[in-house]
Amino acid sequence: MRGLHFRARPWSRLVALAAAAGLAMGLLHIGAGDASAEEPAVTRYDVEAPPTLTIGDRFRVTIVVEADAGTRVEIAPGGIPEDVALAESARFSSSDLGGGRTQIRIELVLSAFVLGDYQMPPIRLRYRDASGVAGELRTPSARLLIRGTLPSGPQLPEPRDLKPQAEIGAPPGPPYELIGVAAAAFVVAAALMAVALRRLQRPAEGPAAAASAEEPLGPEDAARRRLDQAGARLAEDGDLQTYYATISRAVRTYLTERFGFPAFALTTAELQGQMVFRGMDRWQARLVAGLLEQCDSVIYARYRPAGERADADLTAAYEIVEMSRPRQEPQEVAV
Repeated sequence: MRGLHFRARPWSRLVALAAAAGLAMGLLHIGAGDASAEEPAVTRYDVEAPPTLTIGDRFRVTIVVEADAGTRVEIAPGGIPEDVALAESARFSSSDLGGGRTQIRIELVLSAFVLGDYQMPPIRLRYRDASGVAGELRTPSARLLIRGTLPSGPQLPEPRDLKPQAEIGAPPGPPYELIGVAAAAFVVAAALMAVALRRLQRPAEGPAAAASAEEPLGPEDAARRRLDQAGARLAEDGDLQTYYATISRAVRTYLTERFGFPAFALTTAELQGQMVFRGMDRWQARLVAGLLEQCDSVIYARYRPAGERADADLTAAYEIVEMSRPRQEPQEVAV
């Protein structure tokens, strides 16, 4: 019995050591839980913009995030609201706060492409800490007041009608005794005219015929007329789908006529690239793309915007037309 008891003692020591190690690990785990890292948080969000912006103007946004050391923060895919665009590359900087915490500063330069009282949605950020834990942050929303570049006065005047023609009195009737002579002369003249027409080819239309036709409108005036019709029709029947289809057709037709490429055959992204390639400013091309995406949402996705947004989209269409109108050079007057 004494020998059996002697052989069991090493096993009892191993069990005691294992229990002690387990208790120590448990205490270590509890301590680690108490000292768990804090989640990243947005501690500052500043929007530096004048009281009233013009469409396409730039404004600055500063975002400050506090997180554990080693945390990486970036703008989430699609984190910039659709109605604004990055005008410059985002700038990131960090500073040590002590105690294993760091401060990350993000500076953005944005441009807005909507009109009116605009409530900019939150900007979304994503992060990943040193242990691999990932998550997403959101800034507060911001309010911006954006106006258009067109003058606030009345719309451009419509082409004026032609002046009324002067009234010419009827000539006096011929004497009755000359009626027979006139009839015979008419028959002879008709015969001679028939012979002449057989010998001559069909004459081309002369300047007089061209002058009598109505002078065609330029691309800008034609587009404005279509947009005027869209606004008038919406006021009558309230059909948003037809309204936005007319705006989209007017803008694409105008771009085709003004810049000479098939705007109807291109997607919105391809259209934006073509406009930049042909010399249009990037923010103007962004305005066109945003408006056409809005039109597609109403036409195909059955989106129903508010009345104020529908008015703003029509104003944006006028902006697109007027921004591309060629400037007339002053003509020199010979002395």
